[in-house]
Amino acid sequence: MSFFVYAGTSTLTALNLAQRAFFVIDAGRSGEMVEIMGQYGVEPKYYQQALQELVTGCALGGFEIKREKVASMAERLQHQVNGAPLRRKRVEIVAKSLYREMENQGFNRNEMLAVATEILGLVTDSIKNGK
Repeated sequence: MSFFVYAGTSTLTALNLAQRAFFVIDAGRSGEMVEIMGQYGVEPKYYQQALQELVTGCALGGFEIKREKVASMAERLQHQVNGAPLRRKRVEIVAKSLYREMENQGFNRNEMLAVATEILGLVTDSIKNGK
């Protein structure tokens, strides 16, 4: 099964993908790697195979990646696959708990929306500041 090489794919497209994959793997940006996988429709259960295909593509494109960088990325991807359902459940639990607590404290719907907006603002600021 090939995830990234299709008949008719231009050499330039393949080189651009190899170069992007090289920098993402080298920097250890697993979130961006998941984004790449998603753009090509790779299901999480195939991440490891797809990663190996990208590493091969990098090598063919002249981008040599250190083995430890590939191993680190493979581990991060595996963690994301294994940890995703638990993280989603944790988010649900926290959201429901916060909602119930606000109801118990007498918050009305507008106040609840104001709290949600404030949380989004804090997350946005955190992203802007690189935290």
